[in-house]
Amino acid sequence: MVATGLSPELAAIADFLSACAPFDCLTEAQLEQCVRNIEISYHREGSRINPDTGGSLLRIVKSGALDVLDGDNLLDRLGERESVNLPNLQQQNPRVFARVIEDTLLYQLDNTLLNELRADNRDFDRYYHSQRARRLRRAARYLPGVSKMMTPLNDLSRRDVVAASASTSVAEAAGIMTEQRVSSILIMDGDQLSGVVTDRDLRSRVVARQLSYATPLAEVMSRSPLTIDAGATLFDALLLMSQHNIHHLPLVEGHTPVGVVTASDIVRNREADPVYLIQRIAHQRSVAELAQVAVELPAVLKALVPQGAQAHQVTRIVSTVADHIGLRLLALAEQSLGAPPVPYCWLLFGSQARHEMILGGDQDNAMVIDDAATEQDLEYFARLADFVCDGLDQCGFDYCRGGIMAKNPDWRLPLTSWRQTVSNWVREPTEDAVMRVSIFFDIRGLHGQFGLAQALQQHMLASASANSIFMAMLARNAVSNTPPLGIFRRFVLETDGEHKNSLDLKHRGIVPIVDLARVEALRYQVSDVNTRARLQSLMHNGKLAIKDGRNLIDAAQFLQEVRLDSQYRQLSSGQAPDNYVMPADLSDIDSKHLKDVFSVIRDAQTAIVNRYTHGVV
Repeated sequence: MVATGLSPELAAIADFLSACAPFDCLTEAQLEQCVRNIEISYHREGSRINPDTGGSLLRIVKSGALDVLDGDNLLDRLGERESVNLPNLQQQNPRVFARVIEDTLLYQLDNTLLNELRADNRDFDRYYHSQRARRLRRAARYLPGVSKMMTPLNDLSRRDVVAASASTSVAEAAGIMTEQRVSSILIMDGDQLSGVVTDRDLRSRVVARQLSYATPLAEVMSRSPLTIDAGATLFDALLLMSQHNIHHLPLVEGHTPVGVVTASDIVRNREADPVYLIQRIAHQRSVAELAQVAVELPAVLKALVPQGAQAHQVTRIVSTVADHIGLRLLALAEQSLGAPPVPYCWLLFGSQARHEMILGGDQDNAMVIDDAATEQDLEYFARLADFVCDGLDQCGFDYCRGGIMAKNPDWRLPLTSWRQTVSNWVREPTEDAVMRVSIFFDIRGLHGQFGLAQALQQHMLASASANSIFMAMLARNAVSNTPPLGIFRRFVLETDGEHKNSLDLKHRGIVPIVDLARVEALRYQVSDVNTRARLQSLMHNGKLAIKDGRNLIDAAQFLQEVRLDSQYRQLSSGQAPDNYVMPADLSDIDSKHLKDVFSVIRDAQTAIVNRYTHGVV
């Protein structure tokens, strides 16, 4: 029930409050009383709100987001329509405060009125009695490490059991372990587990004692090993292994072995964060070793999503891990080929350059080389590019289907040649050419002489912004991918292929926003390449209306969240992650929000077409 007799401005607030718990259970008169006493405040990203800021208030998030913390401990994360009463929380959490994690608009209500409403409305009062329990339950999702260590062992990806009989020789067992890339082998007596042999056993019980390699495993195995039920948690395994000082623990279902958990598995999942993974990447000594570590990148996403990380944080983290894989390959290449004969810079394009990478993408890279390079020098860089691009492919970053890679000589050029290439694109644009080269305007240097990358980017910005015809063609390309929304706000689904009847979140949602931000960034020579940063810079410089910029940022954020949630579910069920979602898998609320997002994109595309009509900037 929405209060009547209010001005249009207050009626809009009443509509909003009536959709927020527990205000949805107030009478019309009580709701009107709230609306007439609402105060509004705006808070910038990164600012802090203390319990005594502005007095004793209930704060309701109209737009934006807050983290509620007790010192360093995250108690809650609030989004639109959620509320917090910091003075009340301070009674149980003396160090409580709120940190603004996105520019936020708050509706504020004095505690005196709040207490009157609680006294007059039982349902309203009951909500606040139960809110703390809900907050504690929600906070558990964000406690670092808890969700990981409580993961059931049978949810971890694991290979088939590697086993042998007691009569197998140690030489044969070592061969099996090497071939299967495992550090232990289970010894089976029929369908019963009778022992285990590890790498350490082979060193200490065979090599150190100079036994014959024909020695049967029965003589060196650990008999009747400890086991753990596959339904137990990582924490249970850690505790058992610590108590008995062992590094390998067979997993069983009933009495049947189904795998082995190792100390490395515990550490990897306990520390399944980008910092730990990056540390491991830096210590790999070959492409093969690096590829073995790179397969753990999906585990980072699987760890981050349940802990409430925001979409733009997850994509930045995934991009950063990918950066370090590339950096390690470049270091290995230079170790193998020798120091580069002249300065160069390894370039990234596309989503990785924008720090918006997610799983399932291919590699987009290039190389800019100092103009002093000779033909012989260029041969060195060709070998280096082959080494790195081939290594990226082995590490799960597929070759670019469009050939945008440094191993392609078209994208491995001296700086002067790059400048000439860019000038040719801008001077003689065609629809096909603009479509192919737009990705090159999302550029970031990864390794080498970064001044070369900066010089190339500045030439790109100056050349593009000065040519209205090119900008008009780029704008036309930016609206070529239309959001999948038809008449009566119905989804337009894919009509064929393996993704029939699904929504393409990447090409029909995220890419249009990226393209729109790129056009405006080039027009105003904004050097940021991250989409969110581009839009924020444009708003800050007065080149984009705050409302329009925030709508696009929120739209991109929501699309990435839906995409990440879908990929998380796919990874959890053993499927390869992709960029598609079935409408039936969306909640009613997400479906509505997704339609709103597509409407925002469609409106923004219409606006940019009007702005660049006939090549007039």
